[in-house]
Amino acid sequence: MARLRVTFVIAAVFLASPATAEDGVWESGTHQGVREASVSMGAGNWILVSCPLSWGGGSVFFTVGASVKYNGNVLITFNGDEPFSLGLTDSFFGSGTMVELSGYNRLIAGMKAHSWMNVRLADGRNTTFPLKGSSAAIGDCPAEIGRKF
Repeated sequence: MARLRVTFVIAAVFLASPATAEDGVWESGTHQGVREASVSMGAGNWILVSCPLSWGGGSVFFTVGASVKYNGNVLITFNGDEPFSLGLTDSFFGSGTMVELSGYNRLIAGMKAHSWMNVRLADGRNTTFPLKGSSAAIGDCPAEIGRKF
């Protein structure tokens, strides 16, 4: 019984952690040399931008409808513009290759320049995230080829 209780507590903390922030409000901080910016929009909908400060490469982690470890394409739409596709691995998109770097730069620039972004999974689940405050929260996120983390 104690093992079940510990497992439940750990699962509850994990599932609640992205939702601890106020929905729609971008937050940021630096932890162990990595600047992180995040926003949530309801349970299971979260974006986390990670930018290492001392080496190249950033990454973006998405959850839409609690889609942790999602593998596949997502459609990104800024302010109703023409959507573009990004391929996620375990819900991450990074700047580890030249191809990824182009999409990463487009994603970060769009997040800083627009007022909202819709993320749609292949199965139709989607969430619209507000981008007000994202530019300040993300800050200078180096667009260099690097490793995903």
